[in-house]
Amino acid sequence: MLDVVQGNAKAQAQEYARKSQRAKNWAWGLLGGGFVTSVSGAIVWGDSNDVSTNRSKVGAILYGLGALMTLSSSVPAYNASVHEHDAINAYNDDVMRALKLSWQNPNDEDLMQQGLSYGR
Repeated sequence: MLDVVQGNAKAQAQEYARKSQRAKNWAWGLLGGGFVTSVSGAIVWGDSNDVSTNRSKVGAILYGLGALMTLSSSVPAYNASVHEHDAINAYNDDVMRALKLSWQNPNDEDLMQQGLSYGR
């Protein structure tokens, strides 16, 4: 999608923000899902009396998969916040550039070429 908005700084910043938000939602969803799976596995594993039963094996597998999912999604979940701040900064840079252009050269055609506008 970024290829479609190439050259339009405001649209690029908005697309980057949407992409960052989507990545953040997925990462936090996987983190929560991994935690719930791990806790469920621990409960099932700890609830079985005999270690050799299928219930115990399923609990251990659930616990391991949940822990793996939690660990593997913790880094993207942390980085998602960083990317979200980058997207906000890119959008704000575009706004500041538009304000600077409007003060230096309040020509509508120059701003329209760059996909920017300002209110009068």
